[in-house]
Amino acid sequence: MSQPLKIVKKKLSSLKTHPINRDIYTSEKSKVRQQEQEALKNSIYEIGLLNPLVVNSNDIVISGHRRLRALRELGEDKVLCRVIDYQNETIALIESNKQRTKDDWEKAKEAELWEKELKKYKKTERPFINQKGVMNIYKELDSKSPQEIATKIVGLSPSQYRKMMVVKKNEPQLFGKEDMSVNEAYNLSKKQPDEKPKTKMDIKMDEVEKYSPELKNQVDAGLVKPTEAYNIMNKDISQVSEYRSHRGQYKKTSLKKEVDKIHTLYGKPKLDEWLEALKEIFPFNLPDRLK
Repeated sequence: MSQPLKIVKKKLSSLKTHPINRDIYTSEKSKVRQQEQEALKNSIYEIGLLNPLVVNSNDIVISGHRRLRALRELGEDKVLCRVIDYQNETIALIESNKQRTKDDWEKAKEAELWEKELKKYKKTERPFINQKGVMNIYKELDSKSPQEIATKIVGLSPSQYRKMMVVKKNEPQLFGKEDMSVNEAYNLSKKQPDEKPKTKMDIKMDEVEKYSPELKNQVDAGLVKPTEAYNIMNKDISQVSEYRSHRGQYKKTSLKKEVDKIHTLYGKPKLDEWLEALKEIFPFNLPDRLK
């Protein structure tokens, strides 16, 4: 604390919730949390407020967010507050919620902030002054990592915490999802290894296989080199003197003469129509050739 302790009465309308509290404790809408909140509100109504709220000098709440909500729902106007300016509000806020019921996602958020603050301390070696129960942890930094200490403080295993950080990195929309377990989210967020991109030769072999599965089998068996097989296919397509159709064996005429026949029968086809036809004949390497 940097200032003497003060207890004053403040208007509820002047008090603001802490942004870190909103970031960490996100399960307030769950049925269990709503039941707990209702029980707290009934207790305050019947017995009164047992402990003042803790706020900083800017009227931002450090401890007592659920009590503040209950008081507002009860229609109260003012509340007793301890005014404290902590050196480290992040740790003060987490420590003030030690007794709170939390799910694993909320614990992970606490651990993440603890780890961040411990790393800062390790660099500067400036302790968090006057925060009860916090000082002893710094001795552990000589033998343990900030992550080990942080997970121990909040009650998570290091392996569970690391899984949660993978979820946050790869699928942030799953991090903190109330209806999903940590393992479910982790399995969904694990990145699958990217499929190895095909080489130019792989594409050529796909074309060879489509043209002649038998020729591709010879390549796979090491009887024919890939380049040789590709050349055989191209030579066969381009230079044969005859071809067979369902009507029988025919002499192969020049491509120019065949195109002239097409022009006579159908008129001059559009370029797009030619390209579509060629794509069916050369589905694998046509795009590369067009370039």
